[in-house]
Amino acid sequence: MCKKLLVFGVIVFISHNIFSQKDKFKDWHPTEIEYYKNLKKLAYYVGVKPDADFEISKDSIIQKYLYIYINEESKDSIHKNTVYSIEYKNGLFNTYFTKAIDKHGLENLDAQPLRFYKETDSIYRPFRKALNKVSQYVLVYYLKGSPEKPIGTLVFEPKSKKLASWILLSQGSSGWFYL
Repeated sequence: MCKKLLVFGVIVFISHNIFSQKDKFKDWHPTEIEYYKNLKKLAYYVGVKPDADFEISKDSIIQKYLYIYINEESKDSIHKNTVYSIEYKNGLFNTYFTKAIDKHGLENLDAQPLRFYKETDSIYRPFRKALNKVSQYVLVYYLKGSPEKPIGTLVFEPKSKKLASWILLSQGSSGWFYL
């Protein structure tokens, strides 16, 4: 009797996980699913790698998960695609992206498309005007137990589906910018 109950419990658990994953993407666009899958791979990759071993400049993380673009007219154009520019991005990535994973735990975080947050002014406000052009490429991340309380936003590059930006800055009356 106890074995039958255990087997039944395992079957229910596995079935629930399979069907809940299908339900998760019920109203998602195909590109949003690709962004999400890439984000999950990146978060897992970063979450299981010890900090001491994590160096973007020596790793395949850029080729696989991050879209790095440095504007030709920027002051850093001299350093375009050099170790300097990659190390700069490495510092920003470790400071903002990996800290969120370390702080909350990978198993506690999840994400979904920004369009599901149109009624949540605290997160959607910059995308109504200033960042309207990128809104379709954005996922909102949150703690699994509190999806109604978003932590932040992530922008993906539409062609490669790689993470392009993970820092949203308010410049007061000047508007909002992704770094």
